[in-house]
Amino acid sequence: MQRDLRDALRAETSSSHEQLDRKMRGLDLFGSTCHYAAYLSLMRALHVALSGHVNRVAALLELAPNDELIACLDRDLISADQLAPLIDPPCELGTNAVSESPDAVDWGTAYVIEGSSMGGVFLYRQAKDKLPEGIGTEFLQQLSENAAKRWPVFTAGLRSAEVQPEPAIRAAKGTFRKTEEFLAQILDRLGLPHEPAT
Repeated sequence: MQRDLRDALRAETSSSHEQLDRKMRGLDLFGSTCHYAAYLSLMRALHVALSGHVNRVAALLELAPNDELIACLDRDLISADQLAPLIDPPCELGTNAVSESPDAVDWGTAYVIEGSSMGGVFLYRQAKDKLPEGIGTEFLQQLSENAAKRWPVFTAGLRSAEVQPEPAIRAAKGTFRKTEEFLAQILDRLGLPHEPAT
């Protein structure tokens, strides 16, 4: 019997998730507008670079593409006086057309990106309490809503996906590594100390 894909991804990527969480805790997201803009730039880089993977899964599940989240990030960055993202993401990673059915790599990548909505609930509450008036929180608000509405649909699709778990697990771990790489680039640009990406 094939392993449940969600359970396999959660079990096999837990150490990668914990490592990224530890590095993110080193960035006081709401301690300054600069740090908040760094977080927004990180999320924008990920959503732009990996949009093909996310959108193929979203199309299958009849969920909205991530274009609106990217638009929210752009508006929030402008509100934080960051008129341009701190890094330019590479060309979209993944070449299949959105009209094609998602493969294991798409599912593994989307697992990490969609899963970020769960942290969005907590971060949105913090943002409302700690950010100065006038700094946008549209992205975090949308993540918070996705945790309640989008994530259950995604996880149901994940459990029924007929793909091999191994390439999905490799893709998910690769997405965590890519997040660390983007974070390191942003912190370098800001001159902030950080652990090296691994």
